[in-house]
Amino acid sequence: MLLKYFLSLVFVLTLSLSSYAQGFRYGFKAGIDENRIITNQSRIKGSEFGLRNTEFTTGFNINFLMEYQSARKFGFSVEPGFIRKTELVAYKTTTELNYLQLPILLDYYLSEKMVASVGPNFDYRIKSFKNYPYAPNRLDFGGIIAFRYSVGNHINLGIRYGQSLIPFDTLELTDNDGNLLNQKLKLFNQYFQVNVAYKI
Repeated sequence: MLLKYFLSLVFVLTLSLSSYAQGFRYGFKAGIDENRIITNQSRIKGSEFGLRNTEFTTGFNINFLMEYQSARKFGFSVEPGFIRKTELVAYKTTTELNYLQLPILLDYYLSEKMVASVGPNFDYRIKSFKNYPYAPNRLDFGGIIAFRYSVGNHINLGIRYGQSLIPFDTLELTDNDGNLLNQKLKLFNQYFQVNVAYKI
């Protein structure tokens, strides 16, 4: 059901953006992502539960780019696509967390070539080759801060930081005897990205 809503939202935004004749551009974006898992309890090490939360792993993203610039310095962009986030090691199982991704960003044009962006990010977790079976949340909602620089009329180089605002999984903590400690370890995705975009 969530997947249907996610795809419907992408479709509606695509139609809405394409209705703008002036200032509308589209293209493709690809990037390399350095990902890791962070927790809500810094005093608890994820390695105690088989989580490599302190280590960065490399993923990638491929996105379709839809961008609108107003007559002033503001605009917005929508980037539906695919992202592979953290390679998770938990419960002696290694898996990649793969998502359909939908960043919706407010753009501010610092200059003719430099743009700063901020906005929400909606990710829907899909099955991977070794799917992580314990995550109760398929939806990963987060925030993005990004900068991009235009190289010519068609190429953009960009960097961005993204982090989950809701946990993609919650672990019940126990003592050495297996008794519940009434504490929960919440897991969040975090990533740094370098990307290149080609705009038509």
